Amino acid sequence: HARDLARQLEASEERARAALAAKEEEVARLSHAAAQHEIELSVKDAALAAKEDQRLRGRQEHDTELAAKDAELLRARQEKTRQLEKRDEHAARLRREQAQEHEIELSV
Repeated sequence: HARDLARQLEASEERARAALAAKEEEVARLSHAAAQHEIELSVKDAALAAKEDQRLRGRQEHDTELAAKDAELLRARQEKTRQLEKRDEHAARLRREQAQEHEIELSV
């Protein structure tokens, strides 16, 4: 009877060791899968960050181009305003000169 119990105990210990080994394998497999998943997420995050950086660079370049065009338009407007002011000053000067000549002619 004692030998029978010893065999049963030994078989039970063997089953327990086999179950423990199976659980350890499962834990190792799940740990590996989790690590792989973390790597995949890191790669995806890096790709998204690179895409966002590229988008921001493109936006910045576009904004810079728009700012340059705005500055160019402002310079052109300022130049046109300056030309119009010169033209108006010249016309006013001509009118004054003509008025003076007319006054001189009337006084003679």
